[in-house]
Amino acid sequence: MERLPVELTQQILTHLDLASLKNAVLSSRTFLDAFQGADVMITSEILIREVNPGVLIEAVLVDKSWQPGEPRRLSQWSVLDALPQERCHKVVSYLVEGVVNGTLY
Repeated sequence: MERLPVELTQQILTHLDLASLKNAVLSSRTFLDAFQGADVMITSEILIREVNPGVLIEAVLVDKSWQPGEPRRLSQWSVLDALPQERCHKVVSYLVEGVVNGTLY
């Protein structure tokens, strides 16, 4: 891995899920160095792939509306907070679809 160009290592990281990315960065200096050089690009690629677009757009808007130095209120959340919201969104969507289609009692 150490012989690969940093750009190729960064591309490898973009194809992981968030948990695997964390493990890779914590376990390898090569991955850590590659991540630190492109953390926004790498996490953005992963989130775009893993999070429902509606949830992601809302998370980005909330994140962009926050001003540095301003304390975050409980109602504000970051882009990385979108992943648990996505899981909840999937469960709610499944239940609503089941009720609409009559497959749930």
